[in-house]
Amino acid sequence: MIDKNLSKEIEEYKKSNLFDPLNSEIDPQGDPQGDPQGDPQGKTMEQIILEVIRTNNKVTREELAEITNSSVSTIKRRLKMMADKVVYVGSGYSGHWKIKE
Repeated sequence: MIDKNLSKEIEEYKKSNLFDPLNSEIDPQGDPQGDPQGDPQGKTMEQIILEVIRTNNKVTREELAEITNSSVSTIKRRLKMMADKVVYVGSGYSGHWKIKE
């Protein structure tokens, strides 16, 4: 049996605009592709990746995924698309990112 207060909260949530799956201003799935979800500065994912690499050239793909609120697969795909701007020098743990400028 569901607590009456919890049931009331669920109904209020359903009535709020936060529950509307078609509301693209709130629904993260309504974000344009390629832009990190919830990015307050309005920067593109490419700009964020470059900025992070400038700050820490030993950043991992996993850390980039966490920072950009995306998956590791998305980061791998983005870095491949950015091959003219950024390259990984070395191998594995001892390597680092280098920005081509």
